[in-house]
Amino acid sequence: MKKSRLLLMSAVLTLASASCGNDGDGDSGIQVRNFANTGCKSVETRGEDGLPWPEYIEYKSMEDGYLSIKHVNTMFNCFPGELRMSATVSDNEIRIVEEDYHETDNYIRATCDCPYDLYCEVGPLAEGTYTVIIYKYSYQYEQARFTISYSKGLDGKFSISESEPTTTADTQQADACKMLVNGRTWNYMSVYFNYPAPDTVYHSITIDGPVEFDGKQCYKYGEDNANHYFYEEGSKVYAYKWVTNSTTGQVELSWKEEFDFGIESGYKETYSDGEITIVLRECKSVDDIVVNGVKRRRLDFGDDIWVEGIGSSKSGIYAEWGTVSGSLMSSKLLSVYDGEKCIFTAADFTAK
Repeated sequence: MKKSRLLLMSAVLTLASASCGNDGDGDSGIQVRNFANTGCKSVETRGEDGLPWPEYIEYKSMEDGYLSIKHVNTMFNCFPGELRMSATVSDNEIRIVEEDYHETDNYIRATCDCPYDLYCEVGPLAEGTYTVIIYKYSYQYEQARFTISYSKGLDGKFSISESEPTTTADTQQADACKMLVNGRTWNYMSVYFNYPAPDTVYHSITIDGPVEFDGKQCYKYGEDNANHYFYEEGSKVYAYKWVTNSTTGQVELSWKEEFDFGIESGYKETYSDGEITIVLRECKSVDDIVVNGVKRRRLDFGDDIWVEGIGSSKSGIYAEWGTVSGSLMSSKLLSVYDGEKCIFTAADFTAK
């Protein structure tokens, strides 16, 4: 990120109207309030001449369910149009866009940049785990991504300066932990508890892609069956599958988050019918394991283990199998192959 060393005028606290609500992609009840910025910060404001401007995010939970976000030393034009922030919340992702807005596209800005502190409050939020993503100008330019556990007393900081730049090693590590890879095969053993004797079946799923489906770059297995598609975004993997619509109660094909390998210990996935809430799964612990030279996150749910880029110890590419053809079943992932190379086995789930 280019930083200007110009001597600039003393900072003046300026307030601007917040861009409230959402842009159609998130929850309609989410609001952005109390937006403020410091104006273009000078060397006098910084107080440490000759040192780089450290860039970081400060965040706190508020009593009324809002989350305060302060982006310190984000770079914008020395003479911007209107600096503003907007936010959406969807699938436990808080997406905040910072922009330098002007009504006309041909607005002439200065030839220098300088640091600003931007502040806003986003909410209301329910307690839980969220991924906070900060964008500049539009959703195409991601500036920061971090995970929080929103609850009373939350008070934290995420350093952007220390997390940048992304190194080649970081990129290789991220690529190595991708789950959706062309030609990857998951080998299973499934036991169907049929009467009078159970049946054991060995089978495999091999994915191909990327292919275009529903406007997304996806991976699929088998024939062109609509419920055999997956796509990946960051730490999350989504499957196109039969799910129950929470509003209508009807079963329909829809995208559903299958895995989030970025969650932390203590995360609970719950189901509520309005009268009773059931914990479907709870993450007991999170650690790292190295298998075949690749470091992956391991999430222990007690009766199931997830490994980043591999999936579930019970169900592989799916988080759960459920009921099949009226017969209860259990399953176990035996191995994962990339072509002819075995990259993971069942024993690796419990590796030390």
